[in-house]
Amino acid sequence: MPDDVSVGIDLTLANGKGYSRDNLDLTVLMNINNIHRGYKLTGVRPQDNFNVMEHTFGSQIIGARYFMWLDNKGKNEILDALPKSIMDKWGNQAKYFARTIFLDKILEHDLDEVVLDDRVPSMKDDYFRDLERKVGGDIGDYLGTYKLSENSEELLHKHLKVVDLIQSLWEIKTLVERRNQPQVARIYGERLKILAKFVDLDEIKPFVEEIGAYSDNLWKLPNNEL
Repeated sequence: MPDDVSVGIDLTLANGKGYSRDNLDLTVLMNINNIHRGYKLTGVRPQDNFNVMEHTFGSQIIGARYFMWLDNKGKNEILDALPKSIMDKWGNQAKYFARTIFLDKILEHDLDEVVLDDRVPSMKDDYFRDLERKVGGDIGDYLGTYKLSENSEELLHKHLKVVDLIQSLWEIKTLVERRNQPQVARIYGERLKILAKFVDLDEIKPFVEEIGAYSDNLWKLPNNEL
């Protein structure tokens, strides 16, 4: 994809410059505080909505607890993403390296939205997804995020999605129960359906309860599939 990506999308950055990897700075990335979550499309008002900074911070908390949860179960697949050379050199201490990489990936997982805004999947065509990858890659380079092999990145992405979706469950539960936004309730089931693609729901349910994202009223797949 060429660096001049301007077809049909306003890529003026928060610092007033046009998008390029050379124009990234703190002003641009801190604009994450002003990007509202996609619940706005269901009529959630800005003052009731979450912003992407809140989503990212919540995901970081969940990610840290999730890593511990996997570790305590003795089934921490995230460690499998590390190169064998690192595991051989660092042994049990390598898990702290894996944890740092995982939390770094969570930190940057939605930072492309400071450029592209938060869009729901149905609004993303192939061009937009290519743009997401480009901007996300540029931000990862800007932050100096550690890069793993393609297979390892896919493995971390799986667990990142689990964390991302659980944070969304917490947000929806909060919007319904605390902020009186019942119109988002159906999205909880839709998020559950996606979560089930990455992890067994019965297996992850205790963690969802522990972290505070479980809702007895909302824990239902669309069309009563659960």
